[in-house]
Amino acid sequence: MRLRKLVLLTSIILVSIGLIGTLAFTYLAGSYTIKHETLTSADLTQIASLVYTPTDTSSNDLPGIVIGHGFVSNKQAMQGIALELVKCGFVVINIDFRGHGQSGGNLERDALIDDVYAAVQYLKNLPYVNNNSIGLVGHSMGGAAVMQTAITYKTEINATVSIGMVGMNDSNYEINGTDINNLLIAMGGLEELFTYEAMIAFLKNATDRVNVTDGVQYGYFINGTAKKLFIAPYADHILEITDSAIQNEICAWFRDSFYTGTTQPNTEIYRQIFGIIALLGAVIGFFVFIPYMKPVIYKNVKENPRKIEDPNATKKILLYIGGYCLVTMIAFLLLLPLSALFTQNLNLIMANFIIGLFMGYAIGLFLVFYLMHRYIDKDSRPFVRRIKEEISHNFKPSVLFGLVVFLFSFGSLTAILHWNMFDLLPTVRELGATLFVAILLFPYVFLDQLYIRNLQSYIPQGRIKELLKVVLLSSVAKIALFIPILFINLGLASIFVMILLLAFPLLEMLSTWVYMYSGRNIISPAIFTTLLLAWVLVAVMPFGNYSFTFI
Repeated sequence: MRLRKLVLLTSIILVSIGLIGTLAFTYLAGSYTIKHETLTSADLTQIASLVYTPTDTSSNDLPGIVIGHGFVSNKQAMQGIALELVKCGFVVINIDFRGHGQSGGNLERDALIDDVYAAVQYLKNLPYVNNNSIGLVGHSMGGAAVMQTAITYKTEINATVSIGMVGMNDSNYEINGTDINNLLIAMGGLEELFTYEAMIAFLKNATDRVNVTDGVQYGYFINGTAKKLFIAPYADHILEITDSAIQNEICAWFRDSFYTGTTQPNTEIYRQIFGIIALLGAVIGFFVFIPYMKPVIYKNVKENPRKIEDPNATKKILLYIGGYCLVTMIAFLLLLPLSALFTQNLNLIMANFIIGLFMGYAIGLFLVFYLMHRYIDKDSRPFVRRIKEEISHNFKPSVLFGLVVFLFSFGSLTAILHWNMFDLLPTVRELGATLFVAILLFPYVFLDQLYIRNLQSYIPQGRIKELLKVVLLSSVAKIALFIPILFINLGLASIFVMILLLAFPLLEMLSTWVYMYSGRNIISPAIFTTLLLAWVLVAVMPFGNYSFTFI
C-alpha cells in the first residue's frame, strides 16, 4: 500500500510538472497571444484555426504565415512550428483542414486550396499584416495544398515551405516548382514516402537546373526564385514537423524572404520534453488508478476461477500464438470484400478498410477460437455456454469498471495531448461517429479478449511477471506477420505498420492490466479497448465519403 501511494504521488508530480512546463512553453515562451478563430472557406465550410500574434504590432508591417497540417492530423500537431514563427515576429494562422479536427465539412482534396486561401484572406484583412509578405507552410498533404495554393495565387504568395512533400505521382496533381516563389523543401533523412532521388528530381524541376544537390540555395529571394532542399538527417515523415533543425530552417527562410524578423532560441524541444513527462505521469497514473478503483467497484466480489495447472501449457500457448497468425491471414483475405460493404455506410475516409479489417479479424477469431475450444482446450462445455460463463461473473461491475477506466484515460490523454501534440477533444459529430464505430469494433475486441485471456489462463498467475509474459506472447501473436512489411518500401502503409507495431504491445499492456483487476472478466477490457480504439480512430480519421488515396 505504501508503494502504491508513492507511485501515485510520483504520477501526480510528473503530470503537474509536465503540464505546467507545457503551458509555460506554449503561452510564455515569447511575447505573443494565441486565440481561436473560425474562418469560412469558399463553399462556406467552417474552418477552425489558431491565430498567433506578436504583442507588438505597432509597425503595421508584419509578415503573415499560414500553416496546414498533414493527412490524419490537425492544427495542434503543427503548433511547435507556429510558436517558433510567432516568436520571430510573424503573424501566424494554423488551420484545421476540412474534415479534420474542429473544422466542418468533408475532406475533398480539390478544396484544400480554398481552406488555405481563406486563411490568407484573413491575414490580409488584418491592419498590421503586410499584404506583400505572405508565406505558407504545409506538411505532407498540407505541403501539397500550400504549393498548389502558391501556384494558383502566385502574385499573392511570397514564400512557401513544403515539409515531407515533393510532388505527386497522380498526373492530375503534378506540382511545377518553378511557379512557386521562394520555395523551401524540408525533408527528413529517414523519410518513408519519398526517396532522395525523388527529392532531387523535384528540386531540378523547381530550379530548372540539371545539376543540383541538397543544402544549397538556388536563385534569389529578391526576385522570388530562391529554391532549396533541406534534409534533417534523423527525422522521418511523422517527426519532421517536430525536428528543431527543420523548424530553425523554416524561420530563417521566412526571415530571408521577407527581409525582416528576429532570431530567437528554439524552445520547442523543451515543450516536447514536458509533454512527454506529463504523458509518462499519466501512464503511471493509469496503473495506479486501477488498483485504487477495484475495491470501490468490486465490493466483496470473487475473481473468475482460473484453469487448473496444465502440464501441456507451453504447447498450447504456442498453438494459440500460431492460431492468431492464422487469424491475421483470414482477416487480410477477407479485407477487400468486407471493406466494400462499408464504403457507402461510413462518412470517415479509410474507415471502410479499417472496419473491414477488424471484421475480418472477428470472423477469423471466432473460427480459430472454436477450433481451439474443440481440439486444444478440449472443453466439455458447449461453445456458446463457455463464452456466456466467462462474461456472466460480475457482469455489471465489470461493465462499470471498463467505462470508468476509459473515462479516466479519455480525460487524462485529452488534457495532456491537447496542449502539446494532438487535439483529441471530440466535436458533436465525432461523438456520434465514435459510438457508431465502437458498435462495429466491439465484435472484434470482444473475441480478441476472449482469445488472449484464454491464452493467458495457461500462464502462471502473478502480477508483473504475468503481465509481461502476456504482453510479450500476445504481441508476438498479433504482429509476427507484420514485421516483414517493415523491410518493404510501401510508403504510407509502412508508417501505419510501424504505428501498429508500437500500439499493439502498449494496448495489450493496458487491457491486460484492466483484466487482472476486473475480477478477470473480459467485459471490462473489452469495453475499455473498444471505446479507446473508436475514440482515437475517429479523432485521427478525417470525415469524407470516399476512399482516400492522396497522402
